[in-house]
Amino acid sequence: MHLGLILMASENSSEIEMLVQSFSAYGFELTLVPDGETALSACDALKPDLIFLDVTLPGLSGFDTCLRLKDQDETKHIPVIFV
Repeated sequence: MHLGLILMASENSSEIEMLVQSFSAYGFELTLVPDGETALSACDALKPDLIFLDVTLPGLSGFDTCLRLKDQDETKHIPVIFV
């Protein structure tokens, strides 16, 4: 059963491995990306139901990524959780 799509943006995937395992076990589909720019592109293409953002992403920080997401009509409604 597919409960929704979660986008996780973190340069260190080992830090979020527990989240990935937990959400996958409950039926969520997960997409992992390594940085803020990739997260923005993935959001435009995939329209996830929830976004986890690492605050210290390389290049565009998690905070700046969030600001850009909230400035776009297509993505401003997607909940964001900082990790």
